[in-house]
Amino acid sequence: MIDATGHKVHTFGREAGYFQVPVAEGQAGRLWQFSKSAGERILMTVPPYLARSAEELILPAEVVTADAED
Repeated sequence: MIDATGHKVHTFGREAGYFQVPVAEGQAGRLWQFSKSAGERILMTVPPYLARSAEELILPAEVVTADAED
């Protein structure tokens, strides 16, 4: 898993199971990505918005509105 600055923050093993990734200061709400990651990835405690690229990401209206207010 790669954070918004391009740093690897998590490596998935072969065994299925829960995982957690600490979110560094300034990384919350930014675009992260799965890179070279095969298998099922279920996001349980973050919004489950996935896209193949940033250009294809569709944001919920409330996110767009909140970002516009900043």
